Amino acid sequence: MSNAFHHKVAVMTGGSAGIGHATARKIAKGSGTVYSTGRNQDGGGRGPAG
Repeated sequence: MSNAFHHKVAVMTGGSAGIGHATARKIAKGSGTVYSTGRNQDGGGRGPAG
């Protein structure tokens, strides 16, 4: 099965919660690299894969 995120790089804003965090997790689980930012440091502290 091909993976649309394999070897891709994404820059996410709003990645500490909600849709941004869910999208960052999906990309990270698909073998992509994610750089994520957000206002809530506690919400995104574990990162997208956590």
